Amino acid sequence: MEKNKISRAPKIIEGVKMLNSYSVIILDLWGVVHDGISPYPGAVKAMQKLKSLGKNIILLSNSPRRSKAVMDQIDQIGIPGSTYDNIITSGELIFHYLNESSEKSGVKNFYKIAPEGKDYLTDYLTDMEVVNINKANYILLIGPKNDESDSVSDYKNILDLALKKSIRLVCANPDLSVLRGGKYVLCAGAIAKKYQEMGGEVIMLGKPFKKAYSHCLSLYKNYKLKDFVAIGDSPLTDIKGANQSGIDSIFIVNGVHKRDIFRNGVLSFELLEKLFNENSIDFPTAFMFHLNW
Repeated sequence: MEKNKISRAPKIIEGVKMLNSYSVIILDLWGVVHDGISPYPGAVKAMQKLKSLGKNIILLSNSPRRSKAVMDQIDQIGIPGSTYDNIITSGELIFHYLNESSEKSGVKNFYKIAPEGKDYLTDYLTDMEVVNINKANYILLIGPKNDESDSVSDYKNILDLALKKSIRLVCANPDLSVLRGGKYVLCAGAIAKKYQEMGGEVIMLGKPFKKAYSHCLSLYKNYKLKDFVAIGDSPLTDIKGANQSGIDSIFIVNGVHKRDIFRNGVLSFELLEKLFNENSIDFPTAFMFHLNW
């Protein structure tokens, strides 16, 4: 039997009330708690109930924004700070990585790819932005210029040039895509993945990479691995990262992969298995339809 094959239907749990054996809950944000516009029904209540039982909640997000910016963002859409204990973003990890690198080896120039307006990452960054890629030491990829209309192919010319000049790409968001209010939009990770496939050097520090999870574990050193559980909607980031870190995981089926695993509005175990097998990722500890109590 193949490693990821299952001989029976996967374990499906009704809600987080069944997670009482865990002390620290690592929650994905986009696709689990909110859709980029508003919280999912029942999500905030579930977090409040977990907190009332003394559970510790870490929000672990691949957002390219720094943690404080995401904290402000989710507060505005209805997720108050009282519902969680810590928030860690890939943008925050990248920010500290770049500043530590500059401190060790000197200030560098970066060429930025990001949506127009405030990027919520480069304020207080030691390195200097340049508008001419030929003068850049690296590309800082925060996100596509227009995530609703751009495709990876729109960045072919700049990636070709970067590859020719052996310019590394620092990606602040490893996600390939997310659901915003029911619509799939492009994320920086898809562009970074293409550059990797071309042979370019890429640096990413969010999920599923070790540093993101080791940081979570370091916040609660008195707990053992069995006391942690991660909840997310991406096999490639949330579940893979949890598996690699040795902690249990819950996969939300009504997230970014809903279109891949539902057939005529019904969850298909066959398609679910196919999703994980095709990405060579072991099944999570259990599955849940939505984040609810």
